[in-house]
Amino acid sequence: MSEQAEPAAPPPAGTPTTQKPGGGIRALAVVGAIVLAFAAAVMIVAASDISGTPTLKECNADPSVIPSDGKCFDGGEAKQTISVVLMYLSGALGAAAVLLSLMFAVTGRQGPLLTRLIIAAVLLGGLGILVGSI
Repeated sequence: MSEQAEPAAPPPAGTPTTQKPGGGIRALAVVGAIVLAFAAAVMIVAASDISGTPTLKECNADPSVIPSDGKCFDGGEAKQTISVVLMYLSGALGAAAVLLSLMFAVTGRQGPLLTRLIIAAVLLGGLGILVGSI
């Protein structure tokens, strides 16, 4: 009269598993962190450059404000401000994604959050570039 233990029931469908990603995905996260760091730096530098550029209206009103490279922002102040803010936000989200990517490489957690953060950074950067170029 021995009692047999019933096998454990499988988890219901849709229940997240605790399985962590393998080494290949984690190594890819490190490479991704390097790419994200470069992209975030480019967005921040580009936003800084655009924010310091006089608008075309300012250049036409006072030729002395034209920078030595002769470039003026082709648009109004509102357009310039929106573009700069979106690009700074993109750079900041990209920098946060770098940190999260390194955390993912070490712990194997927060992969979906990392994906959303990268998508948000790319969309904001693209929107900032689009607004600035229209």
